[in-house]
Amino acid sequence: MMRRRRWRGDAGLLPGETDIEGIWRQHFERRARWAGNDAERSGWSAEGLAARLAAFENLLPELVPASGAAVLDLGCGAGTYTALLAGKGYRVTALDYSYPMVERAAHASRVPARFTVADGHRAPLRTASFDLVLCIGVLQFSANPALLIGEAARLVKPGGTLLIETLNRVHFVVPAIKLLELTGLRSPSPVWRHSSATVEDCLDSAGIERIGRVNIYVLPTGDGLQADAVRAATRSLRRLPTLRRFAVSAIWWHGRKRVTGTAREASGAVA
Repeated sequence: MMRRRRWRGDAGLLPGETDIEGIWRQHFERRARWAGNDAERSGWSAEGLAARLAAFENLLPELVPASGAAVLDLGCGAGTYTALLAGKGYRVTALDYSYPMVERAAHASRVPARFTVADGHRAPLRTASFDLVLCIGVLQFSANPALLIGEAARLVKPGGTLLIETLNRVHFVVPAIKLLELTGLRSPSPVWRHSSATVEDCLDSAGIERIGRVNIYVLPTGDGLQADAVRAATRSLRRLPTLRRFAVSAIWWHGRKRVTGTAREASGAVA
């Protein structure tokens, strides 16, 4: 089931959306129309996406105790994680601001899930509705991490879990990308690489008790000498404990929503 919900300003932006955020939304809307598979729609290499899915499946038992739990895929994109979770018996809601992306994800899905098109910074969903909220590949396109993390935390039930991804600021390719952009050899790609301190502060302020973090090593899209060099450098750096952090392309933060006194009393009253 998919409901088309969209709010646009006069300039074609969602309310509160920056110009750069609007550019990225339109980018994914165009990508959804031509991309042939989940990896292309998400912008990962096929092997990189497979590695991410394997990491997610390994982490899943720590995130939510059993199938049948309510899960929100906030910024679902191609719906890859939505399909995986629904196939395992979870009750999944998938939300993204790109209608074409959600439309393709809904049509491609062979498992039951609820699809909604809306801005993840202001989701039209009830507070404390989900046992797990995952927000993967989204924060790097948001200028306001506190707002996005706070909204994700709002939707988690007390005692439930939040998983959110951020790009690694010290990934070894970042200086090269900046140099290529400054010299005009590469088109600017304005993504936000929020610091670990910023993410930790946002999680703490949103009432999320941090449990752990998982390092993600994503292989580049495409083939050729450049991609081969990045793969080789990643493998080499991962073997060196003191330099391994420079090979990490992204970090998955996961934590549990604190149970307040009011929540405990309400739970006791229901029981």
